[in-house]
Amino acid sequence: SGTVTTSYMFYETPNFDSPIYIDTTKLTMLNNMFRDATSFNQDIGDWNLPNATTMREMFMGATAYKTQAQDISWNIPLVTSTSDLWTSTTPNINIELHNANSLTNTQGMFRFCTSTGPYHIVIDGLTSMTTNCHETFKDARLDINSVTIKDGVNITRLNSFCVDMTGSFD
Repeated sequence: SGTVTTSYMFYETPNFDSPIYIDTTKLTMLNNMFRDATSFNQDIGDWNLPNATTMREMFMGATAYKTQAQDISWNIPLVTSTSDLWTSTTPNINIELHNANSLTNTQGMFRFCTSTGPYHIVIDGLTSMTTNCHETFKDARLDINSVTIKDGVNITRLNSFCVDMTGSFD
């Protein structure tokens, strides 16, 4: 019972690359969970995170994380911040963040990322994002096939940077 914070759980553990067995439905703060865990490359794509509230810098510097065993498909209804989530990584996966109706801060979510896609990024359920899309993908070098932002977002705000993001971009 209760909730669990995993902030900094595997922070700076360069040799950590083991499966994780945890009841993800109880997790709340995942900030910096795998930050600088440079060997981590386990499949966590099907985690159910209904109580997670923040995921800031979760994979920052986790340079080996690029598993394609299962793409990321997370239910994140209470997450408010994914800032710098994949900063300085190579996420060669499809990424789907579902029911993101509480998400307001995506600043630097893909900062300094590179990928060898094409991959798809989907964020659905957004209603009140305050970070513009340019800040989300700033300094990224992603070979992505599509970015889809769905449900209730002021699309006009995102159009200038997000609509035709195929291939690498600055």
